[in-house]
Amino acid sequence: RKGPLILSNILFIVFEMTTSFCNIYEQFLGLCTLFGIAMGGLYGNCTATALKDAPHEARGILSGMLKQGYAFGYLLAS
Repeated sequence: RKGPLILSNILFIVFEMTTSFCNIYEQFLGLCTLFGIAMGGLYGNCTATALKDAPHEARGILSGMLKQGYAFGYLLAS
């Protein structure tokens, strides 16, 4: 899990930094799309890593709470 986590994190950082060098709106939208894809890849790996340290009995409940927190964040953003 650590390899994909590190790769997603590096892509996340690179896309975040390169958005400041966009000259036109289409470039900005393209980089924001790639930024969102990298963010989605980062979320899954971080969730699995966080649940690794949780007690075995509580993993199902905690996983459900983390998934709903992601959807609730979308709701707040909209």
